[in-house]
Amino acid sequence: MFPGLAAVCVCLFCVPRSLLESQPPAHGSMGSLAVQDPNPVQVFLEAVQKHRDDLEIERIAQVAALRTREAALALVEAFDTLGNLALRLEILRELANFDGVASAEQPALEALAEAATMSSEEEVSSLAVDLLAECPRLGRHFLERIVQSNALGLVRERALRRHIEGATDKDQAFYRSVFTVDLKARERASKSAQRASKAAPKVPYVAISTALRELALEQLAPKLAVNELIELAREKERDPTDLRKDGIRRIALLELRSRGASKARDVALQVFEDKTEKAHNRALAAEMLVAFDGPKVASRLIEEGLKDPSVVPIELRATMADLLAGMDDKALAAKLWKLLEKASPKEQEFLLRALGKAPHAKLDERLIEMLKSSDLGSQRAALDAVQARRLAGAVEPALELARSSKDEALSARALDCVAGILEPGAGRTELLLEFAKSEREQVCHAALEHLLNSAASDHEEVFLRALASPSWSVRSVALEALVQVRTKAAVGAIIARLDQESGLMKKRCAQALWQLTGQPLRSNATAWKAWWKDAEATFVAPDPAEIARLAAQATQRLQSQSTKASKFFGVTLDSTRVIFIVDISGSMNEQLPPKFVGEEGAVRFEVAKQQLLQAIDGLDASALFNILVFSDGVRAWSPERIASADEAQREAAKDFVKGLAPLGGTNVYGALQAAFLDPDVDTIVMLSDGMPSTGQVVDERTIREHVAQWNLHRGVVVHTVAVGERLRLMEWLALDSNGTHVLYE
Repeated sequence: MFPGLAAVCVCLFCVPRSLLESQPPAHGSMGSLAVQDPNPVQVFLEAVQKHRDDLEIERIAQVAALRTREAALALVEAFDTLGNLALRLEILRELANFDGVASAEQPALEALAEAATMSSEEEVSSLAVDLLAECPRLGRHFLERIVQSNALGLVRERALRRHIEGATDKDQAFYRSVFTVDLKARERASKSAQRASKAAPKVPYVAISTALRELALEQLAPKLAVNELIELAREKERDPTDLRKDGIRRIALLELRSRGASKARDVALQVFEDKTEKAHNRALAAEMLVAFDGPKVASRLIEEGLKDPSVVPIELRATMADLLAGMDDKALAAKLWKLLEKASPKEQEFLLRALGKAPHAKLDERLIEMLKSSDLGSQRAALDAVQARRLAGAVEPALELARSSKDEALSARALDCVAGILEPGAGRTELLLEFAKSEREQVCHAALEHLLNSAASDHEEVFLRALASPSWSVRSVALEALVQVRTKAAVGAIIARLDQESGLMKKRCAQALWQLTGQPLRSNATAWKAWWKDAEATFVAPDPAEIARLAAQATQRLQSQSTKASKFFGVTLDSTRVIFIVDISGSMNEQLPPKFVGEEGAVRFEVAKQQLLQAIDGLDASALFNILVFSDGVRAWSPERIASADEAQREAAKDFVKGLAPLGGTNVYGALQAAFLDPDVDTIVMLSDGMPSTGQVVDERTIREHVAQWNLHRGVVVHTVAVGERLRLMEWLALDSNGTHVLYE
């Protein structure tokens, strides 16, 4: 799953003698199994060799009950032998129970640590880390070793997060070692490795992780002196080691703010005035300045907020407007109103937000006028403001926008505004039912969402009708509503729909049927129809608690089944309508950290290319897909829209990928915009190694806002992979769309 995964030297997991001294004695008897069989460990190993992946899972618990070193080693051997995921996970659970068992705990927990660091299966590595976190005696020791190993960044980060959950003052030295970067020591180790003979053991290269350093600093910050925090807060975004510093600076600023340290005012001003600083840090500095100076800083915030949006990032503008609104100052409100009277459309959004929700008759009139204007920017700003102010007089002009605007997204936004202003009741419901019949996808989707959130059970027929919509996103929200309705008619309709769906929607239908019935028939339409023929007459939806109980049993069964699925950096792609977006900017020529000191790491783009080729090979033949690559511009493999994934098309796509070469800037916005123009896509998989540097929009927060608008009533899932370093935008895009984010360092 992850190419270039470095082997972890066993010595990293050796337990200090101090931890092994005074350990409790081994558990007493060997249990009933030992009485019945003179050599139960050997019997177990023979059964493993004979039955392999058909081994009865109960045998694992039986041999684990012996609580001996031999039993632990036998489980480790079985783990390495078996391929069945359910059996291997069960072995890990039993190995964790050897914590505190004399002579057996070290090999058992060492095996857990190796599973965490060396497994290519996310289920295995995640469970191993979590199990170690629950081992009271040696678990924390092994978590520390994982953090200090050359395992994948996401594994090391998970281990540190679990370690932090049980943190005490005794752990401060460990967190300081994680935070501190000893570059001289690394250089000495590298030279030593280069001089070593070929027969000498290789020294694992442990990459510096900004995510780990930030987590460690969060634990250290409350103990640091104010002067130490100020020093960290003054550091620029990058230092000579090319480590990102904006996260570290932010942690220091947050701690200074929590202490109300007066010495921090000057550093807050420095950060706020620094146009090259990240927007979220400048926004935090603005909050600190308001805390120190109050309304005295208002003029400076207004001056900055009225600058062109291409100069002042949207995140900073929004924060400054909210700070002004929170000052509750009459003189300030009068000043803002005067500015609004002469404001350009670009300035209006900031000023309207800064005026807040305070009653203002002239402002209300101005907002209604803006709704009737022809400028889309003014209309969007007015919709946000009237909804925040719950302005009843704006309902009619907003409704007119919802019905007549040629911009479908604006129409849907206007409907959201009306639904947010009107109180629950017949009038509101009638309007939503009207718009639920709209042929415009986003408008219909918006109406159905509001109906779902109010009383889905009252509108079952509406959702049953929407389940047959040509729009997959409309069908998706209808499916969500029918799960809430939990009726016999809902089950029958979804079963009837199942064999008409594919990819992500087929999976969602199968999941909905599972939630409604508890039947483990997955996406087999024939099996569902046969079951429903017998069950329909007497069917009653099970209690959700019963579904949860059945889910635990089903998880184990599913883990034992080997199914082919397309994966990209470990993210399973269930979709059959997917677009891959891949960064081919010049920085993709940079190398990832190597496996061992003195060696060279893989080139970022080569790793991405291999992962993409494997993902294409894994696509279902019925899938539709496309590949967008971006640097300064955006180029599509299939210029029209997503194409079929038959053998010929897959080979053509692979040839396209093999011919790519990194060069140029990072036009993230253009790539995402192109992907969302495809009406058929339901899943986007995006890989990038850097922040936006070129294109129509480069501000991360603005890109996030625009993607959220494009996706507001579509439901496209966005999976993201950040290569080489942590990228906030990649995390946001996945979070906002219920996708998966992977950090590949």
